[in-house]
Parts: sequence; C-alpha cells; structure tokens
Amino acid sequence: MLAPRHAQVRGQAHASDAEVLAGVLSEGDVAFCDPPYSSVQYSRFYHVLEGIARGGWDNVSGAGRAPARSERASSDFSLRTAAVDSLAALLRVLRRRGCRVMVTFPNTDASNGLSAKRIAALAEADWHVTSTLVDSTHSTLGGRSQDPRGGRRKLKEAVIVLRPKMHLLPVAAISPRPSQGRPADAASLSAARDVAAS
Repeated sequence: MLAPRHAQVRGQAHASDAEVLAGVLSEGDVAFCDPPYSSVQYSRFYHVLEGIARGGWDNVSGAGRAPARSERASSDFSLRTAAVDSLAALLRVLRRRGCRVMVTFPNTDASNGLSAKRIAALAEADWHVTSTLVDSTHSTLGGRSQDPRGGRRKLKEAVIVLRPKMHLLPVAAISPRPSQGRPADAASLSAARDVAAS
C-alpha cells in the first residue's frame, strides 16, 4: 500500500486516444482531464518512464539516452495548431456521453495555445462551469527556475468543474424507442445522435 487512503476497488489502466476512451463512458461518469500545457511533446521528458512501462527501448542515444523521435509518442494536445480543436472535440464527446468533467490547467496562457479561461469558454455553451484556483507547483519542462529543486515554478492552478446543462441530453436518453417490436433503424439512431450533438 502506497498511501493510507486508497481505492477499495481495483481499477484499470488503458492506453488509448482520449476521444476513443471518452466514447465508452456512460451518463453520470466523471472524467478527469489534465491536458498538456506545453507545445513541447511530453515524450521528450518521460521516455524513461515510458521505457519502463513498455519493457525497454531497442536503441537509445544522446545525452538524454532517448529513443529515436519516430518511436516516441506524440499528441495533438501539445501542438499549438491543434490543441484547442483537440480539447473541443474531446469535450463534445464527453458531453454526448452525459459525463461530468473535471479539468485541471495552469491559470496562465500556455505555449500550446490553451489556458484555463479558454477551456472554460470552450465549455460554457454546453456545461455549467465552475472554476476554482489553487496554489500549485509546475515543472518548467527543462526551463530555468528559482526553485532550489530546479525546473519548478509556483503558480495558480485552475480546477474547472463541468456539469452538463439539462437541455442537452445524452444520446441514450433521446434515442427513439423501437416501434412495434422492431429495432430502431440506423437513420433514426443517426438523427438522435445529431440532435444530441447540436
């Protein structure tokens, strides 16, 4: 046991695209999202942990003993040209599934184009948004810092809670019931999804 307080039920870990994983959640589930806050790919810094998880790398090189860039994971959430659209797409999926969401993000403009204010703005049309600021310490991902440990800076972290607005129902709640004992056709289900997405 690593801590005196711990889950009473064994959990599961999945390596998956965020949108794909969000698509299997159900109404009432709580999704915790902690998106990247840098335009630098995180695999540049976490390749050691990634290597341990996957059983090692075939080849590493350089001062950082890193694998080739082509072997490292990359994320659109760390691309300034794609991060905002990627998060908006993820939130749309979570909204269609009827989930509640908690997002944590620095209360500043990040180099990948995201910010706590922008995240709240992306969500406000479909969610009741509550944002609380807490003291936090963040990695500078190799940047300079005044912290004695190095690579750390103190800032405010926004804890953004999203509750679905009631006028927008998840797909399951508006899918038409089968008539006369027959299953609903694909067109009807597609129309129901379109309503949920609008």
